[in-house]
Amino acid sequence: MKNKIREFLLQKRKWYQDAGISVASLFVVLVLYKLIGYIFTKINFLNWKTIIGVVILYVIILFGWRYWELNWSRKR
Repeated sequence: MKNKIREFLLQKRKWYQDAGISVASLFVVLVLYKLIGYIFTKINFLNWKTIIGVVILYVIILFGWRYWELNWSRKR
């Protein structure tokens, strides 16, 4: 099992595949935080609007970073 995880993590990927994995991971973590918080305290710490907003902000930051990387490498 450890070898399969290591192979997956060390695969060569395009930047958008890494971005997709990180966006999906962020979404899963936020949803788990919401569910676990609700199960133990019966209080919603995050609503769906906040979760989607954070994910969209993260995507904008990722694309901005990629745009900056491409422009910076062309100028060098």
